[in-house]
Parts: sequence; structure tokens; C-alpha cells
Amino acid sequence: MGKLAKAVMSIWECCELLNEYVDESDPDLDEPQIELLLLTAEAIRRDYPNEDWLHLTALIHGTFFKENPDNQNPSPNTELGIYSKNCGFDKVKMSWGHDEYMFLVCHVTLCSSAA
Repeated sequence: MGKLAKAVMSIWECCELLNEYVDESDPDLDEPQIELLLLTAEAIRRDYPNEDWLHLTALIHGTFFKENPDNQNPSPNTELGIYSKNCGFDKVKMSWGHDEYMFLVCHVTLCSSAA
């Protein structure tokens, strides 16, 4: 697991910072990220008022890539996708976005407070 040695901030400060980041893979580019996070979290809070862990999960939720053209492309939707067997980790293409960052923030924060 990575380290968060670059900055110390609250969840709200992190949401504001992530609001400045543009994730080109996100299908909701027309709306500010922070608005989508808050609307989702509020809807979950309204429907599940006693599930505080779910409120946080909704706040930091990821989007699913239904709009991604590769969802309809048969080539990457095979067992190995665009890769050949044993191609090596150095050949793997990976993306890293706000969802992974928020997971890392929460994971490190929760593990640190539990210790």
C-alpha cells in the first residue's frame, strides 16, 4: 500500500482538491465532481439513514464505464483482454484516478487510527 506523505487534509479538503482534477474516463464531465459526490451521498443518507459507512462509500464512489466504447469492443472483453498470456507486468497499461486516491486516503486513515 502506498504512503500519503505528500499532504494532510480533511475529507472535504480532499473532495475540493479532486474537484479540480479532470478524469477523462468519467462519463459525468458536465457536472462538477463535488456536486456528483454530494448528490450521491445525500441520496444514500436519505434512503439508509443508519448506515454511516454507506454514506462515506457513496461520497467516494466510483463511476462505472458503461459509456466506454471498449465495453462493446469484443477484443478487450476476452479472458486476457488486450494482453497475451505471460506478457509481463511491464506491458500492463493501468490508470490511476480519483477513486483509487480516495480509497488510499480512507484505507491509510482507517488503518492508522485502528493501530
